[in-house]
This record gives sequence, C-alpha cells and structure tokens, in this order.
Amino acid sequence: MFEYREDEELIPITLRSVAADRQDIQKLDGTSIYSQSTGESLPLMQAADLSMAFELGIIERRGRSRRLTLKAQLMPGTTATQVNNTLVPWLE
Repeated sequence: MFEYREDEELIPITLRSVAADRQDIQKLDGTSIYSQSTGESLPLMQAADLSMAFELGIIERRGRSRRLTLKAQLMPGTTATQVNNTLVPWLE
C-alpha cells in the first residue's frame, strides 16, 4: 500500500492494474506512472519500493454483525433470484 503525505495527514493509495496483469507480479517492473507536475511518465520502480506481503482480511460489519458481500457475473440464462435461492440455504 502506498501513502501520500499532505501536511500531517497520511492518505492511503491503492493501485490496480488490468486483470491480465494481476496474475504476474513481474509485470509491475515495466509499469509506468504519470506525473502531473512534470507531464512525464516514469517507471513505478523509481517512485516506489515494491514488495509482496500477506495481509489479513478485513471483517466488515453492519450493525455490529458480520457482513458478507458477494459479487458475481451470472451465467447467461441465470437470474439473481435463482442464485440467491441456491446460496441462502447453503450459507445458513
């Protein structure tokens, strides 16, 4: 995770590449970032130290109860109601 400092405040920055590039961390070496101040692009490696690290998941809560959010691309001919009717008994 990157952080940008503005006065006393640290602002977290998250970068996300296109799906095809997310499977190969070595592709980050060739990634360029754009500098608004100079109008030029530079390799990400010049602006950041890259490392791979494991992070624990975040437990999201709503009303102090754990919450699970599921996002999915439905197969053609399938409705959200059909998927919901299949998943709810399994989740319970």
